[in-house]
Amino acid sequence: LGRVMASLSRHKEVEPRIRFLMHALIWIGAASFSLSRTIALSKYYTAPLAIYSQFASISGSTIENGTSDTKHLVCTCGEWYRFPGSFFLSETTRLGFLPSSFKGQLPQQFSDLGSGPASARVLQPFNDQNLHVPERYVDISECRWIIDLEDSECLPENASSKVLARQPFLDAERTSILHRILYIPFLHERAIRSGSVHYQNYVLIEI
Repeated sequence: LGRVMASLSRHKEVEPRIRFLMHALIWIGAASFSLSRTIALSKYYTAPLAIYSQFASISGSTIENGTSDTKHLVCTCGEWYRFPGSFFLSETTRLGFLPSSFKGQLPQQFSDLGSGPASARVLQPFNDQNLHVPERYVDISECRWIIDLEDSECLPENASSKVLARQPFLDAERTSILHRILYIPFLHERAIRSGSVHYQNYVLIEI
């Protein structure tokens, strides 16, 4: 953008009024693109952050009210890499991983002993080949909550499961590239109706 502006300024044969108009159009176009991109990122992809934020509030309220038991594990499955951070977990909750189609090496819990030699005795070893480590998984019976996509392979099918929160999340694989990148009012809603834009639901489930 800067190069275009400088190029226009060097051409003396361009009338000042035309040059001003061209500058204004370029800036308006750049601002519109940036705004459209910002709205797209916020509208399409913030569901995991929103769900974990709601989880922080719901889990904290549940535990404070004394309605919880010893099971304070929130689990995730194929969406493990979208966990935003331990900031969203209270001191009485921690993250667990359920088996999924991902067969690489998963993260493991931080040790209360820190990163010194003492923690090495309690942590599982890491490998440098991203090999599958089944010991990273927990059993679904240990989970009190699950956060994942609604059609996830790891969600339980029992009738006692309760959806506590749900947020739309863009299905990038089934959405056209234009609508993955930008949010264009009216055209986006029309694309949903025509089938070129698809959403899934990110959910928080209590089991």
